[in-house]
This record gives sequence, structure tokens and C-alpha cells, in this order.
Amino acid sequence: MSSKGLHLSENENLLATQLLAEEFYRLGLRHVMLCPGSRSTPLTIAFARQPGLDCTLCHDERAAGFRALGIAKGSGQPAAVVCTSGTALANLLPAAVEACQDRVPLLLLSADRPPELRASGANQTIDQPPLLQSVTRFRQDMPCPGPELALPWWLSTIDECWRRSLGPDPGPAWLNLMFRAPLEPTPRPVATGRLAGLQQWLEAEEPWTGSQVKQEPQEQLQVEDTSIRLNGWQRPLLLAGEMSSEADRAALRLLARRTGWPVLCDMSSGLEGGAEGSFLLHGDWLLEEDPTTALRKADGVLRFGGRLLSKSLIRFFGESGHERIHVDHRPQRWDETHSMLQRVEAAPRVFIRQLLDRSEKELHVGPEWAAECAELLRQDQRCDALIGEELARHPGSEAAVSRTLAGSGQPALFAGNSLPIRHLQRVRPRGEHFPRVYSNRGASGIDGLLATAVGVARTLPVDQPFPLLIGDTSLLHDLNSLQLAARCGRSLRIVVLNNGGGAIFDRLPVREHAEFQDWFRAPLALDVLALAGAFGLPAIRLERAAQLKDWLLRDPGRASLAEFRVPFAESAEIEQRIGAELRRLCEDQR
Repeated sequence: MSSKGLHLSENENLLATQLLAEEFYRLGLRHVMLCPGSRSTPLTIAFARQPGLDCTLCHDERAAGFRALGIAKGSGQPAAVVCTSGTALANLLPAAVEACQDRVPLLLLSADRPPELRASGANQTIDQPPLLQSVTRFRQDMPCPGPELALPWWLSTIDECWRRSLGPDPGPAWLNLMFRAPLEPTPRPVATGRLAGLQQWLEAEEPWTGSQVKQEPQEQLQVEDTSIRLNGWQRPLLLAGEMSSEADRAALRLLARRTGWPVLCDMSSGLEGGAEGSFLLHGDWLLEEDPTTALRKADGVLRFGGRLLSKSLIRFFGESGHERIHVDHRPQRWDETHSMLQRVEAAPRVFIRQLLDRSEKELHVGPEWAAECAELLRQDQRCDALIGEELARHPGSEAAVSRTLAGSGQPALFAGNSLPIRHLQRVRPRGEHFPRVYSNRGASGIDGLLATAVGVARTLPVDQPFPLLIGDTSLLHDLNSLQLAARCGRSLRIVVLNNGGGAIFDRLPVREHAEFQDWFRAPLALDVLALAGAFGLPAIRLERAAQLKDWLLRDPGRASLAEFRVPFAESAEIEQRIGAELRRLCEDQR
């Protein structure tokens, strides 16, 4: 870029925002959500003019935030949202909360009124600086562009915003940018010599401040104490929580193969329970339905990764009958039961590599525990078969749809919160290939799920089917994102489980009380196909999960929706029958 590439004749606002757009592009920004607004005019024009950016018009700031979140989840790089002043910024809070909790890089760029209009009663002027401060890794109230603005400071602050968003503790970073009129391009040339000191930057293609975010620690860990403790375990278990890194999963497979230790796999781990090793996908069922399960004989549990989805596995890890060690690279505490005895802050792949280098010959399974673990694997396989048999009798149920999507062979899917992600945890099939599951489990809200899935889809190949499993209430919370889906240009496949709303509450004790039907059940009567049609989105109603296979492959490069209408309490009743049959099988074996 040279000074000739800048529009120096338009005013200070446009000069500053052009530098901002160029600097973010040099840093690696490629996706920007632009929300219409007046005060944000300089930002919108600058990003729209910047070559190499994929800019998307978003009518709603809340959906724009979640779409950017999805792109960041899929790409691992920050995406940006541009919004105007006032409540527009407040609508970014839900996505910022999710990004903060789930440690996803995100750039929030809000326009604001100048200082003289704050606390003056001026239209669309609120106290913006405090709004997102509790959920952002970095925030800066940026002064109005003008002759007094130091452009090196401006570029350096942009670089710091990007760096802090990416890590080592990634999350949302926020620039609140004040602008005075005129906001649009005007014939007001900037002062002669305004670019003094930037000539080297203008002639280069590098950011003002070069930096490299440290992604993986390389230092030698102190594994001696952990190794000694592990060597003393006679009945060890591995527990796999959320792991987005295939390298971490590969390291855990290696550890299981070298030691023979069985692995309890939470759905969030991405481990598929194939033929190799003792991978238990249905440990939550065994813990719930078999009071004598060998799992409870373990004297030590080595847990890897982030949060667990299964409440049964969470409770099991917190029990006092065994020692508990947790390994994860993030600084956040993943200890819901406050029972962890040792915590190792390291990438699982780094820890496992160094542990095996030091202790591989000492880590083993005795013959008695090996025999019990082999029986556990057979029980897990029988449980999987039992689930398949029960769901074959209910081919249009929520659970059958969930199991079919998990076993469809697609590389990835998005799981909505509330019941969909729980169905995947409970009934996913054993197999060799389990899709990468994207979700918004940072704060586990049901808002913005469709917009987030649209964002993830944007990072995938055009013709790759990408299923989103979502409930009817969640769809209602994000209805306007059907427009984003219709225009996304990807093979997003929206699978709506329409059970009339609020079925998750049917699993809670409150269902026995008089207030349940009116105040928790929250019944809906959505015409899902008509809603999709209103946004120009192709839609169909399916009755059997087996119909999904052909539908997923139709019309590549264009989003579509399929609705399953299911009885309100059916899924809970199916799980009760599976549990009862599993208890019977376990009793027969004793």
C-alpha cells in the first residue's frame, strides 16, 4: 500500500478508518460483519473498500456477533463486527459472553459519539465504555480522528487489539471508536505531512507491530510427581473432555494404546470409540444404570481437555473413591465439583509426550483390571446395540435423528443447546468416524445458534454438507438468522426438532408441580416450513431419520431446512426404556 492508495482528500475520519482496515487486513483479518448505521459510516466505508475482505451485510447486530463467532470457531482466526452507537453495541453482548467463556477470538468494533455528546441527552448516546468490559480481553476507547491523533499510536493499538484477541488466552477484543461529523466522505483534505513517519509502513505489507502469539508451550514440564502418582494406580481410567485439537486426540489414543488404560469419552472429546483401544462412549449409561459397574472400582482418573457435557461423568470425576488429575492447556478452572487433587496446565499432547518419554514402562494395566476393562468395553458395545434397536422402533424420534446425523459420515456438525446436544451425548453411535461437533457451550445459551452455525459453514467447502441440529424454541430465538442462512452460499443443513417447545423442562423435577404447564413448558405452535419460506429458504418435512442421508446431499452450495415433528415427551420415554433394558442386562450378567 502507498499513500496513493489512501483517500487523503476525504477527511480525518476516513483516513483513520482506512488505516484501521488496512492494518487489520495485514494482521490476518478476512471476515467482517457490517451492520447498517450512521455513526459507523466511516468504518463501513473503509472496510467495504478494503481489498481482500469478505464483508457481509447483517441487519441485526446480535446475529452479526454470533455469525462472526461461528467464523472464528471454524477458522481459528478473529472475525470482526462493525456496529453503530447505542443499543446496537448492547446487542453484541450475548456473542461476546460466549466468546469469552469459550475462549474464541473475536473483534468488536463499535462507533460512538464524541466526548462532548456524552451525558448530554444527545440522541442514540449511551455510556458505552462499561458495556462489554467484563467479557473482553482487551478494550480501548479510541479518540476522535483529527490532526492531533498520533497515527503510530493508532496502528499500535490496533495491533494490540488483534494480539490480545488471539491469545494466549483468546477471546473478544473491543475498540470503541468515537467519531465527529462529517461521517461520510467529504472534500476535506487532511493536512500536509499527516502521514509523516508512516512511509516505511506504507511501502511494506507488514503490520506496524510484528508479533507472534505463542500457541503451544515447548518448555519441559515437571511431570515427575504426576508420574509417580500415576505409577501407583492399580485401576486407572482416562477421561476425555472437550478437545478441539486433533493432535491432542491422537496423543490420547497413543496413551491408551501404550498403557491399555480404558478411556471414558465425553461427546465433546471428538473420540469415536472405534475398534482400537478401550474407548467407552456410553459410560454415562453404565454409571447411571449399573450400580456395580467396574467403573466405580477405579482408583485414579486422569482427565484431559475442557468441560464435560455429561452430568454423570462430571459427578463421577468428583467422587471421592479415586484420585483425580486434570490436564488442559487453558488457565480456566474446569472443576465443577471442586474435587481436583492435581491440575496440570499444559496441552494434552505435550503432557502425554513427556509422560511417555519418562514413564511408559511403568504405566500398565494388571491382568485383573484388564479383564474387567474388557468386560466394560463389551457392555459399552451392548449398550450401543440396545440404543440402535430401540431407536429402530422409533425412526422419527429426536434421538433417532441425532444418532443418524452423528453417524452420517459428515466431517462436522453443529449441535444446538438444550436437548439436541444431550441427545448426541446419549445416543451417538460407536464407529470409526465421528464428526467434529461445534457448539456454543461457553455459556450454553439458546440464542444465536443458527447465526453461529452460518458462520462456521462459511469456513467450510461450499459443497460440504454441514448439519445443524436445533430445537424449535432455539430456532425462534434466532429467527431472523434464517436470512443469513438463505444467503450463506454453503451447504448448511438445518435440522429442526419440533416438539412443541420446552421439552427440556420435562426432565426436571419441576414438571410435577402445577406451574409447569403454564410457566415452564412454554408451548409453541411454529409453522417451521412457512417461516423458512418467508426467507426464501428451501424446506421439507421428514418423518424418518433414514431420509436424512439423501437430503444432506441435495442441492450443494445452498442452505436448506428439514423439520421433524416429534411428540413432546417421546425422547424422555425412549431413554427410560433404554435404561430399564440396560439394567436388566446388567442384572442378568451378575
